[in-house]
Amino acid sequence: MDSFSKLNIFISFLLLFALLMEVSSVAIDKQENFCDGFEFTLPKDTKQVKNNTHITVTWKKGKSQIETISDVELFTDKGLITILWNGQKSFDKSGTATEDVNIIAPSSLKLPTDIMLRSWGFTAKGPNCFKLTPKFILNP
Repeated sequence: MDSFSKLNIFISFLLLFALLMEVSSVAIDKQENFCDGFEFTLPKDTKQVKNNTHITVTWKKGKSQIETISDVELFTDKGLITILWNGQKSFDKSGTATEDVNIIAPSSLKLPTDIMLRSWGFTAKGPNCFKLTPKFILNP
């Protein structure tokens, strides 16, 4: 094989590699946009909550492709503690949803402790997204 043929093969591989990298980059960008703007929040200025108290959590769709939201979980740095609300909701026309949740810790969890709440958002075909609230103190 002469050097011209080797050069053509090299350039062909180089172009193929560049093309595949561009497609991969576009796919990653689109995937990141699935969850763009999806929010899960506590009532404003929530720093402490007494165990066995009801609070209202709020979800916002933002620019995400989330269609349904599911579950409110009691969560710590060590992982899932318990599921506080097990259900599914859709956003209203304004792109929000709310749920009253009873914050109740299992007796095995030593209080007071720093906790978060976690919730899931589901798109039509994936990926799924989750959000954590900021930490707050759960008191006895």
